[in-house]
Amino acid sequence: GEIGTTGRSTGPHLHWAAQWYSKRVDPAVLLKINFNE
Repeated sequence: GEIGTTGRSTGPHLHWAAQWYSKRVDPAVLLKINFNE
């Protein structure tokens, strides 16, 4: 991701995106995955 103030933002923020086989996926889904299993 990138951190900064661009576009219409009012302060620094983080843009986080995820892709799986060139398709965008909801990054919130990745937070629920237990990668230790």
